[in-house]
Amino acid sequence: MKCIDSSAIVKYLSREEGWEALRDDLLDSTTIELAVKELSNAFWVKVRKKDVEFKDALHIISEFNNNAVLVSQSEFLPTAFKISVEHGITVYDSLFIAVAVVKECELVTCDAKQAEVAKKVGVAVKFYK
Repeated sequence: MKCIDSSAIVKYLSREEGWEALRDDLLDSTTIELAVKELSNAFWVKVRKKDVEFKDALHIISEFNNNAVLVSQSEFLPTAFKISVEHGITVYDSLFIAVAVVKECELVTCDAKQAEVAKKVGVAVKFYK
C-alpha cells in the first residue's frame, strides 16, 4: 500500500506535465479525506481561471470521491501535529506523512518539502516533479 498526497492526485487528474508516470501509484494508493477537499480547491482555481469547464471539474471530483480509497484523517492527527511542529510544515501536509508513518507505507508526492520531511521521519518516498 502507498499513501498518495493531494499534489500528486491533482497532477494526475489535471493532466499536468508528467502525469502519466503517476497512474500506477494512483491506482495502488490510499489517501485521506482531506485530499478530496484539496482536489476540489485546486479545480476551483482551474475553473475560475477558465482552464477547465465547471462540468468537467465536477465530474473529475465526483469520480475521484466515489472511487478513491479514502481513510479518515482523525486517527493520524496527533502524529501529524507532532511532525508539523517539529519540522515546520503545515498540518495538512503532515497528515499525509503521518498516514505513511502509522501505516508503514510509501508516500507518493509532488511536494519537495513534504518529501524531504517524510524522509527525515523515516518514510519511503516516491517523489515526482
